Amino acid sequence: MTLQETQLQDRARVSAFSEAGLLIVTEDNVSWKIPGGKIDPGESPWEAAVRELKEETSCKWSICREKLGVFEVKKGNGLIKRTHVFWVDLLGEPVSSNEIVDLKFTWEPESFQLCGTTKLVVPLLRERHLL
Repeated sequence: MTLQETQLQDRARVSAFSEAGLLIVTEDNVSWKIPGGKIDPGESPWEAAVRELKEETSCKWSICREKLGVFEVKKGNGLIKRTHVFWVDLLGEPVSSNEIVDLKFTWEPESFQLCGTTKLVVPLLRERHLL
């Protein structure tokens, strides 16, 4: 593995909506984010997004609206997290997994302490009139 590969981490997240709003999750009851995580070797960003949504919430998607974009966040240690974000309509009622402490639907995600890429995605969702 090269130095560049160790400095770049590909991830995938899902802006999942239902009639109740945007789904956000927390692992620590402090910071909130949209569902997602690391892309496994050999997995496409879309495959990772779908897998993470199911792992974290036991839910599937009904319609993939579109890929919202690719966002990069540079951490203090030099690590760059490159995150592919998709917009989907949620199918089913989400349930917290072992790694997720709580989950909520909201039309006002700014009222929660958002972390990482989610802080970048929410303004885009507002700009596109999805929130």
